[in-house]
Amino acid sequence: MAETLRPDTPYPVLELLGEQGSAKSTTQTVLRRIIDPNSCDLRGTPKSPEDVFVGSAVNHMMSYENVSHLSPPMQDAFCIIATGGGYAKRKLYSDSDESVIQAKNPIIINGIAAVVTAQDLIDRAITIELPVIKKRTETTQLWIAFERDHAVILGGLLDTVAKGLSFLSSTKLPMGENPRLIEFVRFGMAIAKAMDCSEMTFFKQFTASRQEAIARTIDAPC
Repeated sequence: MAETLRPDTPYPVLELLGEQGSAKSTTQTVLRRIIDPNSCDLRGTPKSPEDVFVGSAVNHMMSYENVSHLSPPMQDAFCIIATGGGYAKRKLYSDSDESVIQAKNPIIINGIAAVVTAQDLIDRAITIELPVIKKRTETTQLWIAFERDHAVILGGLLDTVAKGLSFLSSTKLPMGENPRLIEFVRFGMAIAKAMDCSEMTFFKQFTASRQEAIARTIDAPC
């Protein structure tokens, strides 16, 4: 969430996994409403990379639910959008003019099984497995509580980000480490320090998460 507030760095793709009853969609809706509320907070799997790029022009956070499969071209499109890039196609009824969309957006997806399988996208993804909810709350009560606390949550996030940015210049990666999401990792370590946690605790959790994601995708369907 902190990284979505930095416009000048690549964004990681957040993949939420969990079986039925793990509140994936609710969690994703809350995350989006904190940063980029929309009349349609969750959308179905896009049909084509072009749909993703068109959506990126009118949203800050791209948000897709119940994703069961991502084709190689779609995973390539997610990589481009998360890192920053463009999409060009011929304008309709014209042989020589192009329409170009420049995009760089944070992306959240959720599903029961891992759909991030391309190595390039794995390198850019943060995967979180959600536990099954043991004690449920009525939906209306949940959203009443969220709307009541939304400003406090956002304010706390902004305070933490500001403090993390003040630590960023002095935050160094462990010797010999050069992860793909290097900007995210350094900022995560700075955020951990801002929250009075160990920088290395964040780094170790990040490393373990990446290893689990790679192992998970080995058995995932193509």
